[in-house]
Amino acid sequence: IMDDAKGNTTIRGVHMRQCAHEQTALAALFEGNMNRTVGDQALNANSSRSHCIFTLYVTSRSRVESDSASIVSKLHLIDLAGSERLSKTDTSGATAKEAQYINKSLTFLEQVVMALGNSNRSHVPFRQSKLTSLLKDSLGGNSKTTMIANIWPEDRHVEESLSTLRFASRMMKVQTDAAVNITVDPATQIKQLQRTIAELKAELQMQNQLMGKSHISYEGTVTEDERFEMEKLVRGYCVGSVPEIPVRSLREVKEYFRVFKSINEQKEAESQAATAHAIAAVAAAPSANGKTSMPSSQQTQRDKSGKVVLPPGVAVTQPPSAIANAGGAVDKAGGISVGVAAPCKSLKDITKSPTKPGTGDSMSPNRPQPPSRTLR
Repeated sequence: IMDDAKGNTTIRGVHMRQCAHEQTALAALFEGNMNRTVGDQALNANSSRSHCIFTLYVTSRSRVESDSASIVSKLHLIDLAGSERLSKTDTSGATAKEAQYINKSLTFLEQVVMALGNSNRSHVPFRQSKLTSLLKDSLGGNSKTTMIANIWPEDRHVEESLSTLRFASRMMKVQTDAAVNITVDPATQIKQLQRTIAELKAELQMQNQLMGKSHISYEGTVTEDERFEMEKLVRGYCVGSVPEIPVRSLREVKEYFRVFKSINEQKEAESQAATAHAIAAVAAAPSANGKTSMPSSQQTQRDKSGKVVLPPGVAVTQPPSAIANAGGAVDKAGGISVGVAAPCKSLKDITKSPTKPGTGDSMSPNRPQPPSRTLR
């Protein structure tokens, strides 16, 4: 006995027969009953020496409604072997061994029933026997359980009758909460969804024709001409020449976002190139003592994302988007300003340096400022 991937309890070596009619199901029931083991003893000439379980799986689906939902049910018909006292049956050998196993399995079943009837119990010992493992989905929970107790109204069997009635009373305390098991066939559901999508597309196309928008397409990819027109609209919207962008379908919305992303990446690349050319131009310009104040463009540092890292003392004072060509020429109309600050003393040296009267201290605004270079 094992559990499959869906959590259902199965028995190895047992196959399921598909029965389309009632006669086929009854034939399978009678065949299983014939394979049952019986024996002769003092109390019963045809005593059952094993439990018998007949499981019936029922799947129902509506013939009128063409939906993918179906109701799945499972019915256990169980005939338990009776509890026996060896002193009354006068059995020995293999028959006595069978009676001991039957009584043991019934004891495990009663322990499970007692655990289900006690609300304070958190663990139910379903795995103690094969019988309880197989019936764990039919005892309490999402099920309806009915027990039929057979007793013999004779004085010499009163102990067995009382034991059977006690077991039935414990079974009455088991709480059940049955619910309808509705399952959905994935293949049927996919076909239904595809049919619904086709109907909605046809209805939408009809609405567009009535409103004079039959040229709008909701399927396929955007053509090169459409992409060119969208890019022109987006660029006009960014500079303000286009007040708003018309959106007619979700496909156009996705394409507009792609165009915006492409333009943003292009502007980022131009900004990085302008910054690199500006740094190279400042580095190539000689300082007052005839030496370059920064490393060459081949030594320009970049961070992990590829952006140019400005050396110490260099600041870009205007957005570097005015570089006209790859040679580093600067647009005179817009321009880019890169300032290089001269090295100064530390705060500690400034505070300790002596000052002369009339010349101003190190922090005085009257002190002549060091020359700076600005490329415009």
